[in-house]
Amino acid sequence: MPASMDRRQFLGAVSAAAWLANPSLARNFADARRLIAAGAIGPVRFCRAAGPRWLALARQVSGDSTLIAEMHAAGNCAVFLGSTATLVVDRKGCRLLP
Repeated sequence: MPASMDRRQFLGAVSAAAWLANPSLARNFADARRLIAAGAIGPVRFCRAAGPRWLALARQVSGDSTLIAEMHAAGNCAVFLGSTATLVVDRKGCRLLP
């Protein structure tokens, strides 16, 4: 845990970890992490997430502390806006959109 993590960040990370215990959701976010790390959608600076748990997971997946993220209640997913494509992650899996 980073020394600079405040209480809200810590509770968000713990909540996200517990929520991620769902095997299919964990697999989907692992797939998303691999796609982002491989540069499949280009650099990611923006993300939309359906709620606090999706937002915490999106921050973990991106691994980028400069990620600009917003909560957007439409849908039940996290959407990563890369420079060359968009990645949608939900309970069903990952979808790349050109």
